[in-house]
Order: sequence, then structure tokens, then C-alpha cells
Amino acid sequence: MVRPAVLPPRQRAGVLGKPGQQPGRQYRQWVLQADTPFLIFASSIAHPRPYGKAKKHLYHLEITAVYGIVEAERQVTGMAKRIGSVDILKALGICSVILYHTEALPTVVNGWIGSYFMPLFFFASGLTFSAKLPKFGAFLKKKCVYLLLPYLLYLVCCAALGVAKQVIRGVAFPVKSFLLGAVSGLPNMNEYTGRAWFIFCFFVAEILFYFLLKWTKGKRTPLFLAALIFLLAGYAYAHFFRDSAAMFWRYTDGMVAVFFMAVGYLLRESVLKLKAPGLLFIVPSVGFGLLNLHINGHGLVMAYSYYGELVPMVVSALSGCLFFAALSNCLQSRYLEYLGRNTLFIYLFHFFLWAYPLPRLLGKMMTVGTTAYNWLYALLLFAEVLVIFSLLIPVYNRIMQPLQRRLLGKKNEK
Repeated sequence: MVRPAVLPPRQRAGVLGKPGQQPGRQYRQWVLQADTPFLIFASSIAHPRPYGKAKKHLYHLEITAVYGIVEAERQVTGMAKRIGSVDILKALGICSVILYHTEALPTVVNGWIGSYFMPLFFFASGLTFSAKLPKFGAFLKKKCVYLLLPYLLYLVCCAALGVAKQVIRGVAFPVKSFLLGAVSGLPNMNEYTGRAWFIFCFFVAEILFYFLLKWTKGKRTPLFLAALIFLLAGYAYAHFFRDSAAMFWRYTDGMVAVFFMAVGYLLRESVLKLKAPGLLFIVPSVGFGLLNLHINGHGLVMAYSYYGELVPMVVSALSGCLFFAALSNCLQSRYLEYLGRNTLFIYLFHFFLWAYPLPRLLGKMMTVGTTAYNWLYALLLFAEVLVIFSLLIPVYNRIMQPLQRRLLGKKNEK
């Protein structure tokens, strides 16, 4: 969907440059940072060139030149155009994460949400994974900057919170377990680092999928079979051994995640066209998700490497991914796209925002523990998280994005 935008007035003078020259650098930089390189027409009309009526077609030639330059610079700098429906898909995923972590919904509802919401992010990553692989050094650097840098900020905030608790409340801050959990990704080390297991899992999955795609040369059958082997190996190790080594850097979960990335990658063209009929995938998603919950007493809990039965787990996860992919293709929401572009920040920091005043006040007006209270508590907490993060995301991006561009060697042009 083309999003409306207005070119800043100070940059209008540099839009087209002189006849025969490239468009102004400021405008190209503005377009690169925007979501879509459109609405050049409005700028060219607002700031027309004295070509005369007989040469109005030159507007279109220069506009075409702008598109060509912008697309070339996008490819060189790695700033690929975002897919709005995928951003919405990730937004629906992070909304599911928030609702799941309220721990107030019925077991059946939480069991179904747990069956799909983590695989959904790996599936979405496969949808946008580029077939043109860069050199591994550049790929690794980019992943470190976009994944580990926010994680480092998260650790700093956790350490500050832990020290504050120790000073104010006298609660000892477990420095040793905090540092060990921070570098290992092991769960249950402390109340802070175990929550960020997804960072390790996603980082490992991205690296594994990079080499998998490189080794198979993107061929569909070898790629799927290799991803299936990764799924079976990761599932078997986590299911039968379940020792701490299996969870170090979450590499077994990363092997399972590679399968969902591969499915998203292989089905990309079909998934991005999936419409209303795809909403029927909710039936197998709910059915097999609850079946897995009934058999094992728990659904898919990747944070602790609990997978339950293999076939119900895979079917419910993929069906849930396809259902929400179809739903995201049917929706058009700038706000959801906005959330989808910032899911990592929301995931890491929503744990800090559980102690809200409004849900606590709810307990004074209703009987705690009733079904109505639990649903209202979860929805109220969910709404507060979205409101607060809508205010925090611009601040976070203003700090993090320039730093990330600088670390990747992309200078900020003004």
C-alpha cells in the first residue's frame, strides 16, 4: 500500500536538480529512509521546472531517473523495500506474545497462542530472506548490529533495574548468574536474561539458514529436505536429552526454527498472495494445537524447548502461520505496520512494563480470579502495553537507528 508522505519544504529545491543532472542528494536520502519512493509527482508539480508546455514529458523522464537511482542505492546499501503485509504479520505475532505473557487467559487460549506465535516470527523471516546472499562477513555484521545491539541495550537496562532493586528494596542482584545467562541464553538463570532466549535462537537460526541456502543453492527440494533434517535433529535432541548443553545459545531451538524459515522462504510467492480462503487454516491450527496440549499437558513452549508431539506441533504451527499470513494480507493498517517494524524492541522491553496501575486497580473493583476478571485484566494490560510502546518506539528509533547505520558504515546524510 502506498503511504502518503510530504516532502520537507527545504528539500523541494533539491528534488530534481538542474536539467540533465541527477536528483538532489537530500531528496535521494529522504526517499531511501522513507517506506516507499512515491509522491515525486506532488513535488515536481509543486516545484515545476521552466521547460515549457512542449516538454512536460521531461518531468516523467526525471521521475524515472529518480526511481532508478533510488532503487540502485537501496540495493547497494541493503535497504530493501519493506513488505507491508509481512510487517502486519509480525505485528499480529507480537500482539499474540503480549497476550500470552499476561498469563491471565484461559489455558485453552494460551495453549493455542503458544502453538504458533514463536514459529510465526521465523516463518516471517523466511518470507523476507533475500535469495541474493551477501558475503558471510557482511551478513554476520548486519545480524550482530540489528539483533545483538538491542540485546546489549536490554542487558544494560536489566542491570540498572537489578541494581535499583538492590538499593531500594534490598533484593540482591545475582551478578554471576546474570552474566552467565547473558552470554549463554540458558533459561532459569535469573529473572532477566532467560526472557531474551529468542535473540540467541533467532541469531543461530539466521546463521544456519544462510549456510543452508548457500549449500543447497536455493533449490527447493534439497532446501526443504535439509530443513526437515534440521527439524528432526533439533526436536530429537531437545525431546530426549533436555540437558543444559541443548539450550546453550539455543542452537537446538535454532535448528527447529530453520524449518519454519525454510517453509516461509519456499512458500513466499504463494503466502504473499494468500487471501480470505486462507483464513480457514485456523481450523487445523486450533485443532492440532489443542490436541498437542491435551496429549502433553502443555503446548509448544520454545523458551524451554518443550515441543510436545512432533506432527501436531508442526501442523498447528504452520497452520497458524498461514492463517495469520492470510489475515495480514486482508488488513491494511499503518499502525500495525508501524508495530511490525519494531517487534524486537517490543519483545525485549515489554517485560519491564508488567506492573501497571490500571490492572492493579481492577482487582479492587472485581473479584480476582474470575473469568471476567482474567479476560479484562489481559485486555487492559495488552492495551496499556501498546499505548506505552507507541510513545517509546520513536525515542528508541531516534537513538538506535543512527547508531546501527553508523556501525554498518552508512553515513547519515543531512
